[in-house]
Amino acid sequence: MTEQTQIAEFNQTEGALAVLKEKYTEIPDCSTKEGYEECRIGIAELRTLRTSLDKVRKGLNADDQARINFRNSEAKRITGELTALENPMKAAKQAVDEEKERKKREAAEKEQKRVDMIRHQINLIGVSMQAYPGMSEEDLEQCRVNLKNAFDFDFQEFAEQAKLEFERVSRHLEKVFEERNAHIEEQERVKEEQAKLEAERKRLAEEQAKIEEERKEAAAAMQKAQEEAEAAKREAEEEKRKIQAEREAEQKAKEEEARKEQESKAMAERVAAEEKRQESLRPDKDKLHDWFAKLRQIDGPAGIKAQESKDLLAECLEDLNFLSTNYMEKLEKL
Repeated sequence: MTEQTQIAEFNQTEGALAVLKEKYTEIPDCSTKEGYEECRIGIAELRTLRTSLDKVRKGLNADDQARINFRNSEAKRITGELTALENPMKAAKQAVDEEKERKKREAAEKEQKRVDMIRHQINLIGVSMQAYPGMSEEDLEQCRVNLKNAFDFDFQEFAEQAKLEFERVSRHLEKVFEERNAHIEEQERVKEEQAKLEAERKRLAEEQAKIEEERKEAAAAMQKAQEEAEAAKREAEEEKRKIQAEREAEQKAKEEEARKEQESKAMAERVAAEEKRQESLRPDKDKLHDWFAKLRQIDGPAGIKAQESKDLLAECLEDLNFLSTNYMEKLEKL
């Protein structure tokens, strides 16, 4: 334990601790009576020292806490008095600072509005850059007027920038006027060329119409001759098809007659064969019919008393009746 951590109230227990460590380093044998008693006495001694130490600690802590509470309350009281003196001075200083900041902000806003107005006026100079050769002469002249009016302004420190913009837009307008004049001259030249081309087109159209009329007359004559030849060809082919159809109809009638005759003969042979087959089966079918009929007439043994036996007999008789009917139907189809 260092000097900084030594506590006077703990010195007595601290002094006894070395003796106790040496005394109780070896744990007594509690399985013996002497060892058990020695261990009990040691526990009681150590417990007494431990609880006494804790009581001292709690008492010291209570004293310390009282001093801390008093110290905090005094600091709070003095801080309140200092704050009461400080706040009015802070409020007075803050009012002056806020007024300075307001004036500074208003001056900055006023300056920004002045600069924005000048920049807006410079932008108005640039509006005439929208002029293009296709505009009317009146609109182009109005662009010149607008440019002059926009430049008639006090640009202050932006005067050089405004001048450069004015010169740039002026060059653009002069170029637009030159291009417009060149465009008008080109339009006049194109109109003359178009008139010449239109006259030539009309002459060629008349010649083409004459040639087309002659071609149509020749084509009509050729078409008429071709239609007459095709009509003659169709007439000949129609006659040929008519003769061929008559021959095919005659041949078909002969074939149909032969087919019917053959089918009639085959039918007669099948009927004769079936009659012969039925005749040969007649004795067997009669015997089977009589036997199947006897199945329906079976009554079962007499003297059946139990209901389960009666039900089983009824089921058997029903099955025999079903079998008789089923096989008679098959016998008819045989």
